[in-house]
Amino acid sequence: MNLHLTFLEGDARQFAVDRSHEEWNASRPYDAHCRFWQELLATPCGRKRWRIPAMVGDAGEPVASMALFDLAFVLEGRKIRVGGIASFAVLKNLRKSGIGKRFMDEIHALLKNEGYDAALLFSAIDPAYYERLGYKAFSTPLMEASLGALKDAPRCGAGSFSGASALACAPMADEGVCPTATIRPYAEEDFPAVRELYNLQMASQRLALLRDDDYWEMDALRSRLTEEWFAKRTHPWTFLVADRDGQVCAYLRSGFSDKDGALIIAEYGFEAGA
Repeated sequence: MNLHLTFLEGDARQFAVDRSHEEWNASRPYDAHCRFWQELLATPCGRKRWRIPAMVGDAGEPVASMALFDLAFVLEGRKIRVGGIASFAVLKNLRKSGIGKRFMDEIHALLKNEGYDAALLFSAIDPAYYERLGYKAFSTPLMEASLGALKDAPRCGAGSFSGASALACAPMADEGVCPTATIRPYAEEDFPAVRELYNLQMASQRLALLRDDDYWEMDALRSRLTEEWFAKRTHPWTFLVADRDGQVCAYLRSGFSDKDGALIIAEYGFEAGA
């Protein structure tokens, strides 16, 4: 089969959208899944840093596709350019024919020619296959916390939720009182403070993703749409900030998985002493 690498545009991108739904998101309503991709691709970050490479035949029919992101990371204090690869799929009837390896080889050559320092693959499927292509798996340990103890924790009048739940927090060991911070939903005016807290947290990491404002916008939209359209359960505190004396001192992003309804703590950041 004569194949070549190209980038899908316009209506041709539907091939990649359909593969994403078929392979990983079949539990989502199809129409909503398509709108989800369209919304993200239409953001400034989606337009500038998200490409849809594909392997196509002589007649222009795609047989494999992926999502390719232009990402900036810091590795041990040095800024690097990384090609993020996701939603990698080959048509089922053409698997084990070498198309996937050839596709990856061409993408790696492309990234090298374009000046990228590394490729980062987002996948939880068959890590042994990708290791044969030169990838090394990152450890992603799952951390769980028991929430049952919260029912016995003392109540703190300084905290508040936008929903029916009340904030439960343990007394501070040295003073016997709760910190005077209000827990409330994130608002748009909190963005500069949240961005600064994120950058503060990332500065201490060996490997950290750098986010500009366009990336933040797309990531926040992705989180919101995932919960509103796909989550089996919802709650009123997906994006929380802690406000102390009129200043945001911490934030937390959480949501429920659209696959099994599990509560996911996606990210948090805080200032020293918060």
